[in-house]
Amino acid sequence: MNRISENDLDAVVCYILMMNGNSLSTTELREELRDFLQRYNGLNSGDLDYLKNRNDQKIDQIIRNIVSHRHESGIINEGLVEYNGGVLTVTQKGIKVAETVIASTL
Repeated sequence: MNRISENDLDAVVCYILMMNGNSLSTTELREELRDFLQRYNGLNSGDLDYLKNRNDQKIDQIIRNIVSHRHESGIINEGLVEYNGGVLTVTQKGIKVAETVIASTL
């Protein structure tokens, strides 16, 4: 299994936000996302490797990049999620993305 990329998480992040009242803090999203990925075997050993000279894992960096890349690329830049004051909120466009992915499994 390949390591997870930021784009791999788009629909999952939107889904998690939807399931949590449409908004979470970045810390809450990180916890919920890690839990979801671990529950559904979405993480591999490469995702869990610790970053050099850091006390966190590669998956944590990918999650942080959701916010840090918001002006350049990713789900915030694409309008699927809004970021304001440390809180991420799924938009109608993000809800549609999550629903489309879920519907495609039926």
